[in-house]
Amino acid sequence: MPISPPENPAGCLNHRNEGSLLDADHPANGVLFARRSTRMYADRKEWPLESLGVALRLHGKDERRIERILTIVGLDDAQKARLADVAERTPVTLTLKNGLPIDTHLA
Repeated sequence: MPISPPENPAGCLNHRNEGSLLDADHPANGVLFARRSTRMYADRKEWPLESLGVALRLHGKDERRIERILTIVGLDDAQKARLADVAERTPVTLTLKNGLPIDTHLA
């Protein structure tokens, strides 16, 4: 089942956007693509995930942080909360959080 991208809220970047936030060497790339791990988790649980979108917003100039917004369709609130928790615990997210705050929430 393909994963649909989220709508692009004003000021957010998603995997179809171009720009410095998603350059290959930028750490936010790993945050965005944590969606692969969350998708695999939903598949293992055999949850009826219809779509999973990830949008990012970079905040701050001196002290930067990333806001990650998950748009999940097809799951109940408990399942959505569990997927948000899985996204917070991916190895890439945990590594990046050592130097760059990442706030994840559901749309």
